[in-house]
Amino acid sequence: MKVLQNILAAGLVAAGISATPAPAQTAGQGPNSSPTAERPQAGQQPQDQLLVAQELYQLGVAERDPLLVIAAARIMARVGSSEVTRESTTNAPAGAIAPTTRVPDLAVAIDTARQLAQGNSQLLAMVDGLGAQAQRGRVAGPGWLDNWVAPGFQRDFTISFQGREYAQVWLAGDGGSLLNLQVFDENGNHLCTARRAGDRQSCGWTPVWTGTFRVRVVNVGANPANFRMSTN
Repeated sequence: MKVLQNILAAGLVAAGISATPAPAQTAGQGPNSSPTAERPQAGQQPQDQLLVAQELYQLGVAERDPLLVIAAARIMARVGSSEVTRESTTNAPAGAIAPTTRVPDLAVAIDTARQLAQGNSQLLAMVDGLGAQAQRGRVAGPGWLDNWVAPGFQRDFTISFQGREYAQVWLAGDGGSLLNLQVFDENGNHLCTARRAGDRQSCGWTPVWTGTFRVRVVNVGANPANFRMSTN
């Protein structure tokens, strides 16, 4: 029997197969992120659609195009969202001045579209339809939190994610800021940094085990910035 076991082990090694399984990574061992886990297809989450709506809104305002703003508002109305709250910490000094701008939501988009319509009856009818849809209400969509960060400083959130399930964070600024989104595990390992310039970011990874993560929003711009953040 021993000889047979040795022959089988030698055959497995020759075939490039380990005779003993590799030990599974457990909590506390190495970075809490799987390098081999599959990523979902981009753009499929409701939060992805809301980031597109923010892009459309900002372009519509810049071009003074009511149709673009209406398109953005339609996405916001279809997806929906609900407000959540999370505790956060910041390294900004006490007394830092908060921004006066805000991240556009459905109500802001509707008001902006109505202003840009400039009395056009067809456009105003489209805007009124959006208002009626908002008043009817809908099932709450992804949860978003609103906060802000002073220029040159950061704001941190501690959030738990399930092991072996793809985790993602989305960030939308007020349209005129420069933000950087970073994620660290409980051991301080840097897992993810959004690579996109501007203030609309997303960052994703797959935790190996269920744990807490530090989600950091850094303001690399010159002005205080409001932002809206969501997780899956």
